[in-house]
Amino acid sequence: MTFSDKLILDEPNLKILSENRKEIDVGGFKLFKNVITKKFWATVKVNWLSLVFALPLIVWIFFWQMRTIQLNITLPYSSGIGVFYPSVPNASHVSVAARWSLALQTALIMIPMVALACVGLAGAFNVMKYVVWGMDIKIIKTFFKGVKNSFLPFIWMGVILALCFLMMTSFVFIFDYHSISVAVKVIMLIIGSIISLFAIIMTMFMFSQASMFNLSMLDMLKNSARLSFKFILQNIFVSIAGTLVIVLLLIPSGAGFFGMLLTMMGFILFFMFAFSWLAAAYTIYTQFIFDAAYSAKKKAEDKKGEAYYDRDEHEQDAIKTQAKPKKKKQQQAYINPKKGKKK
Repeated sequence: MTFSDKLILDEPNLKILSENRKEIDVGGFKLFKNVITKKFWATVKVNWLSLVFALPLIVWIFFWQMRTIQLNITLPYSSGIGVFYPSVPNASHVSVAARWSLALQTALIMIPMVALACVGLAGAFNVMKYVVWGMDIKIIKTFFKGVKNSFLPFIWMGVILALCFLMMTSFVFIFDYHSISVAVKVIMLIIGSIISLFAIIMTMFMFSQASMFNLSMLDMLKNSARLSFKFILQNIFVSIAGTLVIVLLLIPSGAGFFGMLLTMMGFILFFMFAFSWLAAAYTIYTQFIFDAAYSAKKKAEDKKGEAYYDRDEHEQDAIKTQAKPKKKKQQQAYINPKKGKKK
């Protein structure tokens, strides 16, 4: 059994995908460049529509950052300043506990907000499916049609991603507790990173399948799990490249003119391309994977059909060239010549 036989394929939609990809006949990197440059305003509109759904999450993350900065400024000095000021014996522990508590509360509240942001991605992936094929469509109508048709898988994967973020937040703040050994901290962080990366790769295939195919949630999960381990290096590269614009915004840029410039560039790129960049990269890559699987399956079926046809024709030729069996003569009654004929 080949790998393509293990996948659960929606052949009617895959046939449409394969026909459209043949008309494009362009490599993945060049196709991605064409989508971002030649369909510039389409990608910007898709990103703006997606930002509407992600706005609560963006505001909440901004609030979290401001609150974290405030705690980092005030809590380290709570152990006592000046004469007769009441000191706190475990001030360092109080600071760590306060920041960890805030981070966990923030991550928990972010779960429905991440799910809502992923609903916007349902529309973005549906639009990018047609933009990649070079079709002229109505952006807003196609966007909300995608939201209507495939919002449920996007919500579930958004919840999973939010839970992974909650897990990673817990593992990162464990490093502030000196009572836990460094080896345990490192092992937990590595395990959390692997789980989170696998969840992102699964999400990439889930989002693409939900926007392109008519499959059940269980079938999409099976396909995503198989594809995640099949092309592990390519999956890691594309999953990271797709989130590049979002990651650039989250990286601390430092103080000074250069830091402010990087921050401004990050905000501009995020505002213009963040979600459309992700949808375009994931759509192009996964379409290539599914098209290759469909083509391999069709070739295997064609070869199988030819083998059966050749075998049947050979058998027919053998039957024709084979000598026909002689018919057995019917036994006749013995007549004694000495006896005369009966009168």
